[in-house]
Amino acid sequence: ALLDGDTKKPTDIGNGGRVIGYNEEVDLELQTLVSLRTALSSTLLMLENARDDLLIHDGRCRNLADSSTIARSHIQKQHQEELEVCRDTKARTQHVKSISKNTKLKP
Repeated sequence: ALLDGDTKKPTDIGNGGRVIGYNEEVDLELQTLVSLRTALSSTLLMLENARDDLLIHDGRCRNLADSSTIARSHIQKQHQEELEVCRDTKARTQHVKSISKNTKLKP
């Protein structure tokens, strides 16, 4: 039944006998859905930004780990080279000492 030329379908009688029309209910539900959609879009954007920040942080951490590994390898190589130089120097020193012991200089 139409009321006073109103095109809204009466679906419910609210408090005080007020008729809530079909379009009002749909509008209310639509507003709720739009609000929820906006909130979800905002939440999704925040999550995407957080994910991007984590990916950047992860990349930096990987770069630091790689740099650390390279530096550690370089330091180990230098240490090994220094040990070899020390061993070589020690061997030469002992060789010179043994020669000087075996060779007596005559005045």
